[in-house]
Amino acid sequence: MPDIAIDKAKWHYEGRFPNGLPKDQAYVHIGFVLGWLADNDAFSEETTADFADELQRFRKREMTATTLAKVMDGAISTEMCKPDLAEFLQRYYKEGPFYDDYSDLMPNNSPSLYHMLDLWSNYQAVSRLLSRRFTEFQQAREKRV
Repeated sequence: MPDIAIDKAKWHYEGRFPNGLPKDQAYVHIGFVLGWLADNDAFSEETTADFADELQRFRKREMTATTLAKVMDGAISTEMCKPDLAEFLQRYYKEGPFYDDYSDLMPNNSPSLYHMLDLWSNYQAVSRLLSRRFTEFQQAREKRV
């Protein structure tokens, strides 16, 4: 599978990003996904080796999702992940309903998805969502085979 950029914080803060909001907020959702990948040992061997200390600090909850995303250049790509996770992220996150699902986790009065706070409780909600969607992806793929 060729390396495909799934998301970059830069695409957000240089795009339709709310005025007056700290640029760090463009990293939150990316950090939640990177954190989920870390917690599920889903990074490629190379990425794991390159960011071993940072991934360990995140797993110990010594580093926030936003900080993890910043350390990892604010990006998610298929090359960073194990193959089955890369396909999942491409289909669900890049091409699919990730942002709709993410929006459903936001409080009703949130002006945008960039207003999600980098809190462990929010990370846990996104992590549960990603785990559920990944299980659904695996089940659907098994049915096709």
